[in-house]
Amino acid sequence: MKFQTQKKILIISTILILMLGITWIAFSSVVYKQYSVISYKFSLVIVISIIIGNLLVLWAILGIVAVQKKSNTLLKVYVVGIFIFLLISITFLVIGVFVQFKLQEYQNDDCTQKDIFIQLKRLNSLSYQTLCQDGCQCNFQGNSDEAFSRGVTNYDNNDTSAQKVQECEQFNNFNIHEIYKYSDILQVAEEMLECSGICNINSYYVFSDVNAGQPYQDCKQRLIDLVNDNNIDFIIGFSVITFILILNTVFSIILFSKQPKGKIFQKTQMEFTLQIIK
Repeated sequence: MKFQTQKKILIISTILILMLGITWIAFSSVVYKQYSVISYKFSLVIVISIIIGNLLVLWAILGIVAVQKKSNTLLKVYVVGIFIFLLISITFLVIGVFVQFKLQEYQNDDCTQKDIFIQLKRLNSLSYQTLCQDGCQCNFQGNSDEAFSRGVTNYDNNDTSAQKVQECEQFNNFNIHEIYKYSDILQVAEEMLECSGICNINSYYVFSDVNAGQPYQDCKQRLIDLVNDNNIDFIIGFSVITFILILNTVFSIILFSKQPKGKIFQKTQMEFTLQIIK
């Protein structure tokens, strides 16, 4: 393959990496805005993802400058950095494939096998038996017929009464490890996925707002569906990213090896010019 063709492929793949970095930043920012309330750790992961996106943009710019300036030193730094990004991309791709492989196990779990589902179901059961029941009076705004049909037995229209189980005194007495982490997950699931209950469906929202309407979906199934619907796109996306990074890395190394010292491309370009003249 001719030198100029190799150079064009390198520049095009580097521009694609630049575009990927910008897209990565935009996507991560949207995810952070919508889902940062899930937990501090999740927010931290998204922030790190945004930082990686910014570094990818900066490294792509460095690669373009290295090619245009014909700098052997800059290209060497660029190759090392882009190889690290390649390893990161491969890692994400492996994680996506692993999640897809394990997803069926979680799909078939009836909340008796995986610890996270066991804990979530236990917390949901205790909370459902507490809010708007004998354990905790709730501020339910519906009429008596609605209360009866949905199993709400202990309620009033007082603003000081609980609208979610976290506001009940008994909530802090539940003997569940990491209860606040699990309640945050269930609250976000109720608010964003319009579901309530784990391996069952509650007749009212327990962790968000008892007056938000009546849920009709199981949060465990909704969470599984959410992961399943997005993980295939995740795998495809990182397969494309990995391919582009591999292509970019290979051609960067090829061009770097053509000029072991001094300004890169100088000798090659001179030979190419002489060929044109002849």
